[in-house]
Amino acid sequence: MPSAKTMAIVGIAIIILSSILVYLTYSEAYSMKLEQKYMYTGVYGDIPVKLYPYRNQVYVLSSTQSDDVAVYKLSSDGRLFWRITQGQGRLIPLDIYYLYGHILTVATTKDRHNVIIDSFSPVNGALLNNVTINYSSIYWVFSDDLVSRYVVIGGARYSAGFKLQNFISLTDVLSNKNEWTKIWGDKEVDSIIMLGHNELGIVYLSLNGKDVYIGIIGYDGKIYWNRTLGKIRIVSLKVIGNNAYILAYNPSPLIYNVDLRTRNIITTYLNYLTTKYAGLNITSFDIDSNGTIVIGGYYGETPSKGIVFLSDLTQLEKGHVLTEITITSSGPVTITAVKVVGDTIYVSGTASGTLFVASYGYVRMREWYMVILPILSLISGIALVTVGLIRYRRATSRE
Repeated sequence: MPSAKTMAIVGIAIIILSSILVYLTYSEAYSMKLEQKYMYTGVYGDIPVKLYPYRNQVYVLSSTQSDDVAVYKLSSDGRLFWRITQGQGRLIPLDIYYLYGHILTVATTKDRHNVIIDSFSPVNGALLNNVTINYSSIYWVFSDDLVSRYVVIGGARYSAGFKLQNFISLTDVLSNKNEWTKIWGDKEVDSIIMLGHNELGIVYLSLNGKDVYIGIIGYDGKIYWNRTLGKIRIVSLKVIGNNAYILAYNPSPLIYNVDLRTRNIITTYLNYLTTKYAGLNITSFDIDSNGTIVIGGYYGETPSKGIVFLSDLTQLEKGHVLTEITITSSGPVTITAVKVVGDTIYVSGTASGTLFVASYGYVRMREWYMVILPILSLISGIALVTVGLIRYRRATSRE
């Protein structure tokens, strides 16, 4: 039988290690539970592009069969307040925002040479203002972002001897005054494909030949830096604080976490999703400031099924999805946009050719069974120390 001293030392070691294990296990011993709040079905032929939740309501930007822009306003329980269309068969929707109490939609004409910014009343959808940014026929618009009252437009510009070059412009939405336009690039085919922003400046993704670059351009039009991400296919860009999260294919799906201060990149691979779901096509992505991630896509054939994954950055890095939802219909289902706000996620897409918007509440639940073994180990360590101390006291009392 080991001595009292040995038992106490072993017990203390077990206590220390078990305490660390309990802490680490407890911090990750949870799952997410989803509960559907509503499923709204809209107009056949409408394809949702962007979602903008605001005060428990959600605004949906979509294209229509007649090449118009449609905007839906839904209540917190999925009732339709209004649906309006705009465009006279000539617009491609880009994004939707809430600015100074108005709903703002940004669209480009079908030739992508001009930008149309419409302002609507959130009460009844009445058109309040219209701004047109006219670019010449050597400009093509592909992306936008809103920074306070300024709209950022990005795309490509033809320049003699350079093929296509990147261009980004900053325009005051209220006055329609162009603050500046930056044009740059080499002799490859260059184009701005996605935009975001933070306090450092405007974050852009550009296509240079076959390579994708990420960079920052200041609010004064000065380029701070850029670096290559390689030959990848971009799905989505989300900027939170000083980090840019990029969902892409290379050739399998992955998430780049780019530190916009140091330019360092952490890569999270999502191969296990495409392994589990044959033919999975990831189409949308969102992440909030707490690291909660929602990923949308579709998989399978005849007909395809929509699928939404909910997790967080830490779990995804370890190859774990905390929960998922499958959306089915008699016809094909696609997911076009997802959004996470607080404890609610919003999902939009088409089912059998008809627009739908779904809302789900989620809660994190502790999985106590995961910490049972570490706790039992901790108890055994305490027991060893206790027995060792008792034996030591008995031995010293005899002396």
